[in-house]
Parts: sequence; structure tokens; C-alpha cells
Amino acid sequence: MLLLASVKRYGAGWSFEFWKIIQQQVEANGSRPGDAMAKFDQLLQLSQNHSFASSDLLPHQTTERDENERLLLHWAAKAGNARMVELLLSRHPEQLEAQDDMGYTPLVLAALCGHRTVVDLLVAAGANLNHCTKRGHSALQYCCSRGHLGIATYLLEAGAEVNIADRLRETPLHRAVVMGHTAIVQLLLDNGADINAINSTGNTPLHLACSEGQTGCALALLRRGARKDTGNSDGALPLQLAPREIQRALTEAMSRRNDG
Repeated sequence: MLLLASVKRYGAGWSFEFWKIIQQQVEANGSRPGDAMAKFDQLLQLSQNHSFASSDLLPHQTTERDENERLLLHWAAKAGNARMVELLLSRHPEQLEAQDDMGYTPLVLAALCGHRTVVDLLVAAGANLNHCTKRGHSALQYCCSRGHLGIATYLLEAGAEVNIADRLRETPLHRAVVMGHTAIVQLLLDNGADINAINSTGNTPLHLACSEGQTGCALALLRRGARKDTGNSDGALPLQLAPREIQRALTEAMSRRNDG
């Protein structure tokens, strides 16, 4: 019943995102599914109340963790509830770098979801810009994957590491080209991103732009001097991975550029 209520209130994405994890945690600690979901549901509902009064938050609710080891601060950051984030930080500044069971901090969650005001609050409070989750993903990497140009710009200006790499050795530039975010590609290159960075399979950003059919990103990389002669782990050159029509478009564009 609690799961169905959550779906109706917040949409399927919110509830099912963590339901599987909750079930696994329940099996591990022996608690009842209803108990686990009740705690999850309570924190989720609280975090989405943007018109709350400070008296609405009971002391135990501000320090209790759910089955994913998330605090109310995590949920408020994810929901973009800036007022609640500010209040929680004033009460519990030690929670600024709190991690859930996957290593997500409030800053990473706020950046992931594109909540600029919350990101501003957390950075101003001294949040670690370069913290990485257990999979090695930083706030900047999530911005580059999701296309949050404004937040990515702000994080870089605040000192985020432009070439930070995840467990697959993929940098923010790799993630931006895969998703086709040309403006973010330009931003990263303007801030010193390694244009020829190699991931765990030997692919440069140009390899990925070509293989994913991201013509705009591929052209942006080529115009900025990306190497076309670097083979990946299979020996493939970037342009060899592009669909034929994109190969033609890239070749024609570069030919016009050289003629000009």
C-alpha cells in the first residue's frame, strides 16, 4: 500500500528508483518491507514540502537515515528544496558531506537533478566539489551527462576538477559527448579538458562522439584539434566508428574548413 501511495503522490520514477534496493536491505536486516518503505516514504514526503515550517521537522527526522542510508538532507537536495537544505545545514553542519550507501553526497544529488540554488548553498557551505560516488562519479560528471550547463559552469568556476575520471576512466568530456551536449563540450575544452583523454577501453572523446553519432560534438572536437589517428583498444580509429553518413558529413565539414 505504501508503495502504491508513493507512486500516486510522486510518480513511478521516485518510488521504483529505490524499491529494489529497499527490498535487498530488508532481506539483509530482517525488518519488514512496510517498515522500510514507511521510513523511505516519510523522508521523501517531507523533502518535497516546500512550504514547511521549521517546527514541522522533528529532531529525529533530521538525523534518521532510511534504508539507503539517506538523510532528510539528501532528499531535500535531490528535491531542490533550498529552504529545507538551508535549515538542515544550520542544524547539522556535520551532514554536509554525508554519504548514502552508494556514496552520493547532497551536492552530487543536487547537481545530478539540476538544482542550481541548492548547489549554490552547498558549495557556499564548503561542500567537496570533487567528491566521487562509489562508481567514481562527481557532481561535474553528472552535470555533463545531464546537460546542466549553468551548474557545470559554476562548479568549474568554483574549482571543480575538469579532468576527474570515474572507475571506467571516463572524464566529464567523455560523458558530455556521449549525450550530445555540444555547449558543455565547448565549456570543458575552454577550461582545460584533455581533448584526447583515453578511457578504460582506449576510447577518446572523439571515438565516443563518432560511435554515438554525435556529429556536433565530433565537429567541435575536430575543430579544437582532437587526434583522428589514435586507435582504441580494438585498434579502431575514431572516424571508423561513425555511421557512414556521419563520416561523410565530418569529412565534408573538415574539407570546407581546410579550404577556407
